[in-house]
Amino acid sequence: MNIEYILDKIITFVLLPIVSLSFVLNALSSDPKIYQGIARLTDYFGSFPQNVDLIWEVKSISNRMINYLLYKFVSIFIPYSNHYLQGVAIKIISLIIVLLICYYFSRQIKIKYSFQVSSILVLSTSNVSTLQAEWWAVVFTLLAIGLMLDEDTRLHYLSGLIISIVFFFKGISGMFMVTSLCIVYLFKPDFEKLKQLIIKMLIGFIIPTVIILFSPLFPNVLNDIFLSAKIAPVGRFGLELLAANFGVKSYFSLIDLPFLLIGLLFGSYLYIVFMRKREFKFVMVFILMWLSTVFIVLIQSEFFTYHYVVLVIPTIATILLCKPYPHASFSAIIVTFMLFLFFTSFWSAHGIEERVFWEKKDYDANKIINQLPDLKNQSNILYLESCNGPYYFEVNATSRYICALPFHRNAPEWNITWLREYRENYASIMSYTGKYVIFEDSNWFAMNTTPDNIKVGNKINNEYIKVYDEGSWRVWERKDNITSTL
Repeated sequence: MNIEYILDKIITFVLLPIVSLSFVLNALSSDPKIYQGIARLTDYFGSFPQNVDLIWEVKSISNRMINYLLYKFVSIFIPYSNHYLQGVAIKIISLIIVLLICYYFSRQIKIKYSFQVSSILVLSTSNVSTLQAEWWAVVFTLLAIGLMLDEDTRLHYLSGLIISIVFFFKGISGMFMVTSLCIVYLFKPDFEKLKQLIIKMLIGFIIPTVIILFSPLFPNVLNDIFLSAKIAPVGRFGLELLAANFGVKSYFSLIDLPFLLIGLLFGSYLYIVFMRKREFKFVMVFILMWLSTVFIVLIQSEFFTYHYVVLVIPTIATILLCKPYPHASFSAIIVTFMLFLFFTSFWSAHGIEERVFWEKKDYDANKIINQLPDLKNQSNILYLESCNGPYYFEVNATSRYICALPFHRNAPEWNITWLREYRENYASIMSYTGKYVIFEDSNWFAMNTTPDNIKVGNKINNEYIKVYDEGSWRVWERKDNITSTL
């Protein structure tokens, strides 16, 4: 029997289904839970689509929009309170989207295993990375690349629209425009056609981007993009420290994102091939493809594991560019690496510690709700925690800054008290007179680091009393007959 036939069946009917099942059955990780909690609160802020802009989250409007639509659709069939089934349904829908986009991408790139490679790489990133803004940006970028490679040149305008959506996932994810164009050139090295594509793609990108940025429907989009940059650690570190952090965090990210090693190995091979053939133009474009995504990681300066998921795009392209192998050898190499990816990511994705952690958080939240039955009847609650509260307690927050993140990001070494949003957030905290304040068991919100934090701490201690202090949460209840200390 043909070895290539057997290997093809192993990838398509063994590895891909199991990776897909692994993807679906994993409970939503931290940030996707936050996004769904915020989606739940979005309807408190008005009617669709303006409400998606009126509520705030550090990721931009595309991320809020897709999570809101997922929440609304899944809620038709599954009650929000059933967190696990709701998460499974969201994963199933996301899986279908990924498989459809990867199939279209493979039809345009026309290389064997392009569907299997792209879908397995996207689905087998660590659970903490899936459904993040960066992950969705990767998925939609694959769609944009497919549209750019399509023979129907009218679709090149649509590719610009998709890149606009990618840009609104996280601002800096707009760099995928450069990555996409590099990939198109590497697979179809026709400079004249590339110039025509760039013009059409830019038209498709600029028009919707300008409309969204300056539309009265979404008055906060532009300011929110700048706010996210201002409260992030962008520019906080020197180049030497930035490079050191990148090197250390990249090393540890290899454990959770094994595709990085695959990309490094295939990329090194391809670089040597290009250099030996003296194809220096290809070398420069190839390096630019990788650097454009590395830049997305560097500019954010935080080096969370999920930031590295943007490197999936150049990894997919790099693997597929290695097709000059004889068919059977190429198949064997692909299967070997897919098996490696499968086993390592399957272990990582099913991290028992992570699953136990979130199950405990859910259990503790239900315990609080049973102990304080009027908590869910409150019109709003002050959340001074990492924004997981709305997902579990389902009560509206005191302002559009759901978890006081603009206030929280202020620190002695990073003073942002000059920001209007900081002052608004601080004022909403100090003027709060509601019945409950919710903290987490961690020290996420410290009450002794800055003068304003100390004032908030004094307010909590003077006006509230701790009524729940175990497990994942800390709940303070308002004392009787207290006047706000604003």
